[in-house]
Amino acid sequence: MPFEVRRYDFNTNLNDAFQQLHYAKDLWPIVYILSDGTIKEAYVGETTDAFARMNSHLRHNVKNKLTAVHLITSEKFNKSATLDIESNLIKYISGDGQYKLINGNIGLANHNYYQKKDIYWDMFRSIWDTLRSEGISRHSIDFIDNSDLFKYSPYKRLSTEQRDGLLVIIRNLIKRDFKSIVVEGGAGTGKTILAIFLFKLIYSNNEDFNFKEFGEEEVEVIQLITELNEFIQTLKWRWLYQWLPLEAP
Repeated sequence: MPFEVRRYDFNTNLNDAFQQLHYAKDLWPIVYILSDGTIKEAYVGETTDAFARMNSHLRHNVKNKLTAVHLITSEKFNKSATLDIESNLIKYISGDGQYKLINGNIGLANHNYYQKKDIYWDMFRSIWDTLRSEGISRHSIDFIDNSDLFKYSPYKRLSTEQRDGLLVIIRNLIKRDFKSIVVEGGAGTGKTILAIFLFKLIYSNNEDFNFKEFGEEEVEVIQLITELNEFIQTLKWRWLYQWLPLEAP
Protein backbone atom coordinates (compact mmCIF):
# COMPACT_ATOMS: atom_id res chain seq x y z
CA MET A 1 0.00 0.00 0.00
CA PRO A 2 1.61 3.33 -1.05
CA PHE A 3 2.63 5.97 1.49
CA GLU A 4 5.11 8.83 1.72
CA VAL A 5 7.33 10.19 4.47
CA ARG A 6 8.22 13.86 3.93
CA ARG A 7 10.63 15.83 6.11
CA TYR A 8 10.18 19.55 6.83
CA ASP A 9 11.98 22.00 9.07
CA PHE A 10 9.87 22.54 12.15
CA ASN A 11 9.46 26.30 12.23
CA THR A 12 7.00 29.05 11.32
CA ASN A 13 7.56 28.44 7.59
CA LEU A 14 5.56 25.21 7.84
CA ASN A 15 2.32 26.94 6.85
CA ASP A 16 3.83 27.93 3.50
CA ALA A 17 5.20 24.43 2.91
CA PHE A 18 1.87 22.81 3.74
CA GLN A 19 0.07 24.99 1.21
CA GLN A 20 1.65 22.76 -1.44
CA LEU A 21 0.42 19.55 0.21
CA HIS A 22 -3.16 18.49 -0.45
CA TYR A 23 -3.20 16.18 2.60
CA ALA A 24 -2.82 19.28 4.77
CA LYS A 25 -5.11 21.58 2.78
CA ASP A 26 -7.89 18.98 2.47
CA LEU A 27 -7.86 17.95 6.16
CA TRP A 28 -6.66 14.41 5.41
CA PRO A 29 -5.77 12.06 8.32
CA ILE A 30 -1.99 12.06 8.74
CA VAL A 31 0.63 10.81 11.19
CA TYR A 32 3.69 12.86 12.09
CA ILE A 33 6.90 12.71 14.10
CA LEU A 34 8.54 15.80 15.57
CA SER A 35 12.22 15.25 16.30
CA ASP A 36 15.61 16.75 17.01
CA GLY A 37 18.72 14.82 16.08
CA THR A 38 20.93 16.71 18.52
CA ILE A 39 19.01 16.28 21.75
CA LYS A 40 17.55 12.96 20.51
CA GLU A 41 13.99 13.71 21.53
CA ALA A 42 10.81 13.06 19.55
CA TYR A 43 7.05 13.40 19.69
CA VAL A 44 4.53 11.28 17.74
CA GLY A 45 1.05 12.47 16.83
CA GLU A 46 -1.82 12.19 14.36
CA THR A 47 -4.30 14.77 13.13
CA THR A 48 -6.76 15.76 10.43
CA ASP A 49 -5.82 19.44 10.77
CA ALA A 50 -2.08 19.71 10.16
CA PHE A 51 -2.07 23.52 10.15
CA ALA A 52 -3.74 23.90 13.55
CA ARG A 53 -1.79 21.06 15.17
CA MET A 54 1.63 22.29 14.04
CA ASN A 55 0.87 25.86 15.09
CA SER A 56 -0.15 24.54 18.51
CA HIS A 57 3.09 22.56 18.82
CA LEU A 58 5.16 25.58 17.79
CA ARG A 59 3.69 27.47 20.75
CA HIS A 60 4.44 24.61 23.17
CA ASN A 61 7.38 25.27 25.50
CA VAL A 62 8.82 21.76 25.08
CA LYS A 63 7.82 20.70 21.57
CA ASN A 64 8.95 23.95 19.95
CA LYS A 65 12.54 22.97 20.78
CA LEU A 66 12.31 20.14 18.22
CA THR A 67 13.62 20.99 14.76
CA ALA A 68 12.10 18.59 12.20
CA VAL A 69 8.70 17.17 11.32
CA HIS A 70 8.32 13.91 9.40
CA LEU A 71 4.89 13.78 7.80
CA ILE A 72 3.53 10.32 6.98
CA THR A 73 0.72 10.39 4.40
CA SER A 74 -1.27 7.97 2.26
CA GLU A 75 -4.41 8.01 0.14
CA LYS A 76 -5.45 4.89 2.07
CA PHE A 77 -5.34 6.52 5.50
CA ASN A 78 -8.48 6.81 7.59
CA LYS A 79 -8.86 7.95 11.19
CA SER A 80 -8.70 4.42 12.61
CA ALA A 81 -5.55 3.65 10.63
CA THR A 82 -3.72 6.81 11.72
CA LEU A 83 -4.61 6.24 15.37
CA ASP A 84 -3.27 2.70 15.10
CA ILE A 85 -0.07 3.73 13.31
CA GLU A 86 0.47 6.53 15.85
CA SER A 87 0.16 4.01 18.71
CA ASN A 88 2.57 1.59 17.06
CA LEU A 89 5.11 4.35 16.40
CA ILE A 90 4.96 5.44 20.03
CA LYS A 91 5.49 1.87 21.24
CA TYR A 92 8.29 0.99 18.85
CA ILE A 93 10.19 4.29 19.00
CA SER A 94 10.14 3.95 22.79
CA GLY A 95 11.38 0.36 22.53
CA ASP A 96 13.98 1.25 19.89
CA GLY A 97 15.85 3.63 22.19
CA GLN A 98 17.18 5.89 19.43
CA TYR A 99 15.04 8.81 20.55
CA LYS A 100 13.53 9.74 23.91
CA LEU A 101 9.80 10.27 23.50
CA ILE A 102 8.18 13.28 25.13
CA ASN A 103 4.70 11.80 24.61
CA GLY A 104 2.67 11.24 27.74
CA ASN A 105 0.25 8.76 26.20
CA ILE A 106 -1.46 6.15 28.31
CA GLY A 107 -4.36 4.07 27.05
CA LEU A 108 -3.03 3.94 23.50
CA ALA A 109 -5.46 3.05 20.73
CA ASN A 110 -6.26 -0.64 20.91
CA HIS A 111 -9.28 -1.10 18.66
CA ASN A 112 -9.98 -3.24 15.64
CA TYR A 113 -10.94 -1.84 12.27
CA TYR A 114 -11.33 -2.97 8.66
CA GLN A 115 -8.13 -4.50 7.21
CA LYS A 116 -6.08 -3.73 10.34
CA LYS A 117 -4.16 -7.00 10.21
CA ASP A 118 -4.44 -7.72 6.49
CA ILE A 119 -3.25 -4.33 5.20
CA TYR A 120 -2.18 -1.78 7.78
CA TRP A 121 0.24 -3.88 9.83
CA ASP A 122 2.31 -4.55 6.69
CA MET A 123 2.07 -0.86 5.90
CA PHE A 124 3.38 0.01 9.34
CA ARG A 125 6.34 -2.33 8.90
CA SER A 126 7.19 -0.56 5.62
CA ILE A 127 6.87 2.84 7.30
CA TRP A 128 9.20 1.62 10.04
CA ASP A 129 11.80 0.48 7.51
CA THR A 130 11.64 3.90 5.86
CA LEU A 131 12.17 5.61 9.21
CA ARG A 132 15.17 3.35 9.85
CA SER A 133 16.70 4.43 6.55
CA GLU A 134 16.25 8.07 7.62
CA GLY A 135 17.81 7.53 11.05
CA ILE A 136 14.65 8.04 13.12
CA SER A 137 14.72 4.41 14.24
CA ARG A 138 17.61 2.01 14.61
CA HIS A 139 16.43 -1.56 15.21
CA SER A 140 14.08 -3.85 13.32
CA ILE A 141 10.58 -4.56 14.63
CA ASP A 142 11.50 -8.19 15.32
CA PHE A 143 14.54 -7.11 17.35
CA ILE A 144 12.47 -4.66 19.42
CA ASP A 145 9.72 -7.21 20.03
CA ASN A 146 12.26 -9.42 21.82
CA SER A 147 13.97 -6.67 23.84
CA ASP A 148 13.50 -5.96 27.56
CA LEU A 149 13.25 -2.23 26.78
CA PHE A 150 10.13 -2.93 24.72
CA LYS A 151 8.71 -5.44 27.20
CA TYR A 152 8.77 -2.90 30.04
CA SER A 153 8.02 0.21 28.01
CA PRO A 154 5.63 2.69 29.72
CA TYR A 155 3.92 3.10 26.34
CA LYS A 156 2.57 -0.45 26.17
CA ARG A 157 -1.19 -0.90 26.11
CA LEU A 158 -2.88 -2.02 29.30
CA SER A 159 -5.09 -5.07 29.24
CA THR A 160 -8.60 -4.88 30.70
CA GLU A 161 -7.37 -6.59 33.88
CA GLN A 162 -4.43 -4.18 34.17
CA ARG A 163 -6.69 -1.14 33.72
CA ASP A 164 -9.06 -2.45 36.39
CA GLY A 165 -6.14 -3.09 38.72
CA LEU A 166 -4.76 0.39 38.11
CA LEU A 167 -8.06 1.97 39.09
CA VAL A 168 -8.27 -0.12 42.29
CA ILE A 169 -4.76 1.00 43.29
CA ILE A 170 -5.42 4.69 42.57
CA ARG A 171 -8.75 4.69 44.44
CA ASN A 172 -7.15 3.19 47.54
CA LEU A 173 -4.12 5.49 47.40
CA ILE A 174 -6.46 8.49 47.43
CA LYS A 175 -8.69 7.09 50.20
CA ARG A 176 -5.67 5.81 52.16
CA ASP A 177 -7.72 2.74 53.10
CA PHE A 178 -4.68 0.44 53.08
CA LYS A 179 -1.11 0.77 54.28
CA SER A 180 -0.01 -1.83 51.73
CA ILE A 181 -1.42 -2.86 48.35
CA VAL A 182 -0.22 -6.22 47.03
CA VAL A 183 -0.52 -7.05 43.33
CA GLU A 184 -0.47 -10.81 42.78
CA GLY A 185 0.02 -12.71 39.54
CA GLY A 186 2.23 -15.25 37.85
CA ALA A 187 5.18 -14.53 35.58
CA GLY A 188 4.20 -12.57 32.48
CA THR A 189 0.86 -11.31 33.80
CA GLY A 190 1.92 -7.66 33.60
CA LYS A 191 2.73 -6.67 37.20
CA THR A 192 5.81 -4.69 36.18
CA ILE A 193 3.94 -2.93 33.35
CA LEU A 194 1.27 -1.91 35.86
CA ALA A 195 3.88 -0.46 38.21
CA ILE A 196 5.57 1.45 35.36
CA PHE A 197 2.24 2.96 34.28
CA LEU A 198 1.51 4.06 37.83
CA PHE A 199 4.87 5.81 38.18
CA LYS A 200 4.40 7.43 34.77
CA LEU A 201 1.05 8.82 35.89
CA ILE A 202 2.56 10.19 39.09
CA TYR A 203 5.50 11.91 37.42
CA SER A 204 3.75 13.23 34.30
CA ASN A 205 1.01 15.71 33.55
CA ASN A 206 -2.21 14.84 31.73
CA GLU A 207 -1.74 17.09 28.72
CA ASP A 208 -0.83 14.44 26.14
CA PHE A 209 -2.54 11.43 27.69
CA ASN A 210 -5.18 9.63 25.67
CA PHE A 211 -7.80 8.38 28.11
CA LYS A 212 -10.41 7.40 25.53
CA GLU A 213 -9.51 3.71 25.78
CA PHE A 214 -11.02 3.74 29.28
CA GLY A 215 -14.42 4.12 27.59
CA GLU A 216 -17.23 5.03 29.96
CA GLU A 217 -14.74 5.37 32.82
CA GLU A 218 -12.74 8.10 31.04
CA VAL A 219 -14.11 11.00 33.11
CA GLU A 220 -13.65 9.08 36.37
CA VAL A 221 -10.07 8.14 35.46
CA ILE A 222 -9.12 11.75 34.74
CA GLN A 223 -10.66 12.85 38.05
CA LEU A 224 -8.91 10.07 39.99
CA ILE A 225 -5.51 10.91 38.51
CA THR A 226 -6.02 14.60 39.24
CA GLU A 227 -6.87 13.79 42.87
CA LEU A 228 -3.88 11.43 43.11
CA ASN A 229 -1.46 14.10 41.90
CA GLU A 230 -2.94 16.65 44.31
CA PHE A 231 -2.54 14.16 47.16
CA ILE A 232 1.10 13.49 46.21
CA GLN A 233 1.83 17.23 46.09
CA THR A 234 0.43 17.50 49.63
CA LEU A 235 2.79 14.74 50.79
CA LYS A 236 5.75 16.51 49.15
CA TRP A 237 5.00 19.74 50.99
CA ARG A 238 4.63 17.91 54.31
CA TRP A 239 8.04 16.32 53.80
CA LEU A 240 9.58 19.68 52.87
CA TYR A 241 8.20 21.43 55.96
CA GLN A 242 9.77 18.76 58.16
CA TRP A 243 13.23 19.66 56.89
CA LEU A 244 12.99 23.42 56.50
CA PRO A 245 14.87 25.33 59.26
CA LEU A 246 12.54 27.31 61.51
CA GLU A 247 13.10 31.06 61.60
CA ALA A 248 13.76 32.64 64.97
CA PRO A 249 10.87 34.70 66.29
